[in-house]
Amino acid sequence: MRSKHLFLFILLSGLFFNLIAQEDTPEVKPKVPGFFKNFKTATEPARFFFAPTSGILRSMEIMVSSGGFFGMENNTGIFKNFTLGLGNIAEVEFATSNSSNQISEESSTFPTSVLKASLIPERLANYWFMPQVALQLRSTGWRNVASEQSKIRPENSETVDGLSLRTLNISSRFTTLYFIIGKDTEYGGIHLGMSLMDIRTRHGSQWMFNEALMDYELRQIPELKKEILAPFGGIYIRANPQTWLMAEVEPMPHFGYELKTHEVSIRRTWLGIGGVRFFVLPWLTVDAGVKYQSDFDGIADAEINLGFNLMIPLVKTRDGEE
Repeated sequence: MRSKHLFLFILLSGLFFNLIAQEDTPEVKPKVPGFFKNFKTATEPARFFFAPTSGILRSMEIMVSSGGFFGMENNTGIFKNFTLGLGNIAEVEFATSNSSNQISEESSTFPTSVLKASLIPERLANYWFMPQVALQLRSTGWRNVASEQSKIRPENSETVDGLSLRTLNISSRFTTLYFIIGKDTEYGGIHLGMSLMDIRTRHGSQWMFNEALMDYELRQIPELKKEILAPFGGIYIRANPQTWLMAEVEPMPHFGYELKTHEVSIRRTWLGIGGVRFFVLPWLTVDAGVKYQSDFDGIADAEINLGFNLMIPLVKTRDGEE
């Protein structure tokens, strides 16, 4: 009996001294590496789905975006963007751009480089009455709109005046200058502007089947140049702390084929997207929306847009300093 009492006394004494030791021992918090602390200061993406905004990424902040369009009729592939903020006044971007291709059934995706600069100093743009103003230059590289391996759309192969198109080869590039004015508030934001698009083609040729001669003939397509001036814009509403409602409209180049003249045409078409941006984390967002173009035949051609934006602050900003 005495041994049991002794054991109980030792056990209770050990628990008592252990509790005292825990109270005197300072709490040790896990140390977070300095680089990951920068993510607390990540800014919101300075763009809509595709239309530019007048906002600029903070200096030495990177935005990586990727995603794709998924439709019932066609899958137009993926898009990728890599953007770097410079000095809180400019940003450079390497991305992909799309055009409307009504000549062939292949996707027209162009490698693109972008430079955007703010025209209003940051200290002035913070005033509630001062809008944000920016210029952006977006330029693509040369890319085939159609090649000898491309599948020509059936409507372009119809016979007119004894001639029918069999294969077509043409490459294009375009450069767009944007003037953007907008403002972001605690309730949302709106960004509008004008764009001037310079579209050019080269290396154009087409093989035609001549029914009278029962043979093929090669026709050269002259180089084309077209300038398009058009407005664009977007709006977003902060529905709740984690979700934006977004909508945008902007012009894009349309490459078509004129059956009566057997010539390639360039004109403007309109791209519209509406959807949501969900903030999974302050530095990670997911975009989901519905894309529609004015040259679509109906709502059955609408496509679902899915993508993500990853913000990577390489250095700590003033707002994030402790």
